[in-house]
Order: sequence, then structure tokens, then C-alpha cells
Amino acid sequence: DVIEDLVEEQVVPMLCCIPSMKRRSARAVPVLVQADSIYNASYERLLSRLRLVGNEESSIGPRIIVLTSTRSQEGKSVSAYNLAIASARAGRRTLLIEADLRSGSKAEILGLMTEPQSILEPLRYYGGQVGTSLQMVSQVENLYVCPSPGPQRQPAAIIESSEMQRFLKDARSRFDMVILDTPSLTRCDDALLLEEYTDGIVLVARPGVTEKAVLDTALEELELSDDVRLLGAVVNAASVGADQVAATADDVLDEPFELARDAEFSGSGGRIEF
Repeated sequence: DVIEDLVEEQVVPMLCCIPSMKRRSARAVPVLVQADSIYNASYERLLSRLRLVGNEESSIGPRIIVLTSTRSQEGKSVSAYNLAIASARAGRRTLLIEADLRSGSKAEILGLMTEPQSILEPLRYYGGQVGTSLQMVSQVENLYVCPSPGPQRQPAAIIESSEMQRFLKDARSRFDMVILDTPSLTRCDDALLLEEYTDGIVLVARPGVTEKAVLDTALEELELSDDVRLLGAVVNAASVGADQVAATADDVLDEPFELARDAEFSGSGGRIEF
């Protein structure tokens, strides 16, 4: 695969290849809340590989990570949600932070809603105790989500605020695993700003969507940076043989996770993109 070869050329750890998932329709979002899905094994493997690239201070690998991609539609949000689910099912107290303050929350896919006041007062949203902005996911034990209050007019200022720094520090102390779903690198520098407060970045790429030249440049810049730790890359929606994923009708997502229409958010860039 071209993406895998490129990652290897840059001497970046290839963490996992996530197979393309069968869905009932193009509108279905592949968030794996069903415990018996055959696709769960891929995210369990990703969780295990992350442990290998961790630092010596943690026996379970990185405790707080950033997931990003080079552009939209590469599946970073799907990867973030499903990795968080895998972590929670492994017995870790897990928090998924929707750290894209330029788009609307995706948490409605799990039946969670953002408080309207958080959109108007994001610093207060992050400035209080961690527990006040988190929501428990009823379908998955040990999993909590902090929905995005976006889209915001000054997202970078919120990210660099003392409130956000305290929020992330508190999250690290309260959870075994914290995953930040951030905007793509070609859209803005939010992922890089947040990386400072985490244990590193995981870059998601997707065959047929990721542009080779853009990925090559991103990998090189991240690897050469002394301020950013690149933990590795994930290939999302990869083509695999039938012997690797024996998909059946029972493994296709059920109706509750199919979006009936596009969610509407005020301001530009409010469209949901998984």
C-alpha cells in the first residue's frame, strides 16, 4: 500500500491498519458500540500498539493523546471514538474530548447533547471541574465524552487558555486514557497547540482520500520537530482480504447509528464530518 510504504520511508511507527467497514448505508456512522462486532479487534490491536510506543513512566502506554489527520474525511473522528470504546472495554477509565472547536459536536451519535450555554461561554465550560462538562456513555462502561462547544470564533485562544490547560491536567489525573479528537493539520494548527499538553500525536490516513505529497510533508515536519512527539500512523478504511475480516450482515451497523440528516450548527465550518 502506498500510504504504508510512505510511513515506513519516514521511519514512523505504523500502529495499525483498520479495515473498511460494511455499513447499511452511506449515512451510517461506524461507531462500534456493539460489543460483538468483528471490527473491534482492529482497535484493540491499535490500543496494544500504542502501549509499545509509550514512555517508561506508564506501563499502559501514552495516557493522553491527540488524534488528527492531514485533511477531512480521513476518519480521524471514527478512529478516536472507536479507540476510546476499545480502551473503555479494556477496563480503562476513558475520556474522549471533542477538541475540534471549529465544528459542531458529533456526540449526538451516542445520544449525548452539548449544553447550549457551553457554546456561549466556552471558558466557563472548561474552567470548572472536569466532571461538570463530561457525559457518561450509557452503552459503554468506563467511557465518558466531553462534547465540543464549537464552532467558536476564537478556537486557538480557547485552546491556549489557562482554563484549557487546567482542564487537560485534571483529565490526565482522573482518567487512565484521554483521547483528543482534533481538526486536520491542513485546516489549522489546533492539533499542534494541544499536543504540548499530551503524550503525542497519532496521525490517521485513508487510501483514496489522503494525498501522498501532503502526507509526506506532514510526516517529515512532525518527525523533524523537537516540540512535537509523533507516536505513529494509522491507516483507516484499508482494503483487506476476506480471510482477514469475515463480515456478515449481523456486523453491519444498526439503525440507531445512522444519521437521518445533516446536523445544523450556526457559523461557518459547523458541519459534522466523521
